[in-house]
Amino acid sequence: MNPHRVFLAHAKSDDDVNMKLLLTQKLQGHPYVITTGREDYEARFKSCGTWDSWTSSVASGKIMGVDRFQSIIVPVNADRTIGRATMQIIVGALAGNKSCYTWDRRTNVLEKVCAVETVDAKNWQAGWKLVETQCDA
Repeated sequence: MNPHRVFLAHAKSDDDVNMKLLLTQKLQGHPYVITTGREDYEARFKSCGTWDSWTSSVASGKIMGVDRFQSIIVPVNADRTIGRATMQIIVGALAGNKSCYTWDRRTNVLEKVCAVETVDAKNWQAGWKLVETQCDA
């Protein structure tokens, strides 16, 4: 069985090595391969050439006809705000019917993301908010 490929959409300032370790422990017992945003950025951004191309490759890119990532997990704080690149990844992934989750680091709980709301489109660092409720509405 092939492992489930997860993209960890962390902030640039986050300690991605520690986050990957903590998420691996949380998902223990399941066949997952976790790729951090920093790992993927360093490996693929140059060949993509632009932020839009890179975020699209994360959200909907394929390798040999198979999705590069099946799920996106976003570590969040209480306000659930995200920046533009993460917003583009989540919007693209949701459009492709991929599973997206918030990961509250305080409670260590995963919640399903249903949508993204614009808070301030001019704020590239925190202008969008992840919506976790009313997924079936």
